[in-house]
Amino acid sequence: MAAIDKAARYRADAKSWGIWKGTRTQSVSLNIDWLPDEIENPDGEFVPFPNAEGNTVPGDLWLIGVDGSVNTRSIATLRDVLKFTSGNLKDFEDTAKWKPPRCQITVERDEYKNKVRYKVAWVNSLDGSGGGSGRATRTQVDEVQAMHGDAIMAALAGKLPEQATPATGDAIPF
Repeated sequence: MAAIDKAARYRADAKSWGIWKGTRTQSVSLNIDWLPDEIENPDGEFVPFPNAEGNTVPGDLWLIGVDGSVNTRSIATLRDVLKFTSGNLKDFEDTAKWKPPRCQITVERDEYKNKVRYKVAWVNSLDGSGGGSGRATRTQVDEVQAMHGDAIMAALAGKLPEQATPATGDAIPF
């Protein structure tokens, strides 16, 4: 099986999936291998993805963190985007009970232990706006600068904004 080697947004069907359990931690993920067949062009339109047959890209939806805590953001994606609502992880093994719907995925470059691979960073419904892909545009940087530039400059100069002191006892206004 070939692998996707381009960071972009795609539309894809799930090819295979299953639960992955950490061996030295309490982490648990739903691992999905996606099979993209459309790619977003520079105009924001999805077009057929050339040579899509056989090209897969892995993605992990981390349901449980290394410390055993529930990852509520991933659970919301599981429910709202992937339409999994039974709560029974055994249903992942039975396509009659659950199969991931066609989705929009954002693939990003990942380097780990000096090896480069591409993996799913975001999963959205087909009509979703997509996750963060690539760097901000110059216009977006200008917007962020206008909104937060002064606070960032002050923090860099060691002038953090004063924090309000919480009201206590009789000073509570209700």
